[in-house]
Amino acid sequence: MTRAEYIRRTQYNHRKKKMVVYATRISVAMGAVVLAVLAFFGCIYVHDTFWGEESVISNSMLAANGDQTGSEIKEIQAVLGNEESYMGAQMLAQNGQTDGAGVRGEVGAVENAESNEQKMPTVVIDAGHGGNDGGTYSGKIIEKDITLAVAKKIQKMLEEQEINVIMTRDTDKYLALKERTKISNENDTDLFVSVHCNYYEGSSEVKGIECYYAEDDEISEKVAWIIMKSIDGISGLRNRGAKEEDYFVTEYNDAPAVLVEMGFLSNPTECKNLADSDYQQSIAKELTEGILKSLEMLAEEAEKTSQKASEPSGK
Repeated sequence: MTRAEYIRRTQYNHRKKKMVVYATRISVAMGAVVLAVLAFFGCIYVHDTFWGEESVISNSMLAANGDQTGSEIKEIQAVLGNEESYMGAQMLAQNGQTDGAGVRGEVGAVENAESNEQKMPTVVIDAGHGGNDGGTYSGKIIEKDITLAVAKKIQKMLEEQEINVIMTRDTDKYLALKERTKISNENDTDLFVSVHCNYYEGSSEVKGIECYYAEDDEISEKVAWIIMKSIDGISGLRNRGAKEEDYFVTEYNDAPAVLVEMGFLSNPTECKNLADSDYQQSIAKELTEGILKSLEMLAEEAEKTSQKASEPSGK
């Protein structure tokens, strides 16, 4: 073999080895790709097989227990949510509550119960004046004492109805108007009611009860009229109606707020009545009834607002 032939053969063998190496590398790479693809589709197959069977089982069990159509089963699952569709629908089916309305009612009842546990209505009762601010008076009968006595009676009756009551004051202490509204604004209050006594120097004949609300506050106006209608149960007490007036505690309150003037200490008969514990109880009872009715109205208004907010924008 000549040197030229030896060189050619050596180069040929070298190229052959390189081709084998490249072919091997390509085969390994292709094998890895094939394995990855097979693993991917294998996972999909396992997932579909597992969950598909579970879906079939849940639907068949629902149908067996309640003779449900496919659309009703879907409705149940839609109400309960994807994660709870199997167990929730199965449990409801076993209890005979597999129709859509039944499910919605069940879920709604639970949600309402949880909501009620989380937040009871909160009412702030504000006994007007106090401490070195006695308010108006007639002889030894002082407004601050009457307002506190009535406020405590209202508190007791509301709490008996499981209403959360916050008192701006429950003792004879001075409290600035700003502090009273601050208590309301910081406690997520549903309703604020301030109780006072009136006085008219021009005539001792003027008498009656009246309720005030802030200017252009339609919700508080509704509350004021509900409370005034409740007062009609007290015999001989003149109802002077609801009136618009910007008192500090109503104007700067985030919650619906009213101020009740329970009667005139300048009127001898009303002054005597307001100082009497039994009469105070009667006033407190009627005011409590008005507050409870007002809370019902406020809940209805909140529900209407919620429904409007949830409506599609195209409506």
